[in-house]
Amino acid sequence: MPYRLEEAHSKLDIAIEPKDLADATEVLSDFFCLDKYRRALFVVTCGQMLNDQLAALATTDILTAQVYCASDEAGTGAEVIVGATCVITANEDVQGARIDLDALDDGVSTVTINDVEYLYDTTPVAGTREFDNRAALIALINDDDLGVEGVIAVADGVDANQIVLRTVGRGEYTISLESDPGDDILIITDYALAYLEVNAFDCDLPDDKYFVAVSLEADMDSAITAALPASAVIIRAGSRHNVDQKVAASYNSQP
Repeated sequence: MPYRLEEAHSKLDIAIEPKDLADATEVLSDFFCLDKYRRALFVVTCGQMLNDQLAALATTDILTAQVYCASDEAGTGAEVIVGATCVITANEDVQGARIDLDALDDGVSTVTINDVEYLYDTTPVAGTREFDNRAALIALINDDDLGVEGVIAVADGVDANQIVLRTVGRGEYTISLESDPGDDILIITDYALAYLEVNAFDCDLPDDKYFVAVSLEADMDSAITAALPASAVIIRAGSRHNVDQKVAASYNSQP
């Protein structure tokens, strides 16, 4: 069983460096050669995103990633590989999120976390999912019976109105948030993850020239969200040759 990237015949590279994406602007990475590899895995991460549950937001923030193939490093004949598209949508199956309780409407404001709904009420009934302040909602989310499986809530250390949501055992759960349109509870994605995996033979191009790239495009309400931070890395795998990683630093544990 291989223990190192080199032993697994895999190559790691930065595809798109961390950057703030402007609205409706596609960013395309360089094209990476797959001649010596069988497949490529692009891993995409993004930062803070909002959705349109508030009247002030005209659209929900989304990030679209696509894999292109081309016949050379310059991108000649570039086209999107059929099906090689994925979309990250604000507050849907994300890895980190937060709730802002800056304004609340008694008996009306609700927030739903992974299909578990909580209601703001100034006179909450014990043993129910009603809350009257931030500490009470945190306690409910973390409760063994009334809480959300796989999700931990903590108070934000800076903003007294915000609750930070993280998953238990990183990588085992995701977080989805909802708040009724018109409610005053703001729900925010802190960060999210996606990946796209393609085979060299997904590139339907002449002369067996297999070059791939990833594109990222943000769609958001620019009046609210000025930019969407995102990045991508590529792992090329299945080489029949020795692989030499070109990185700033590394560590390999000996088996």
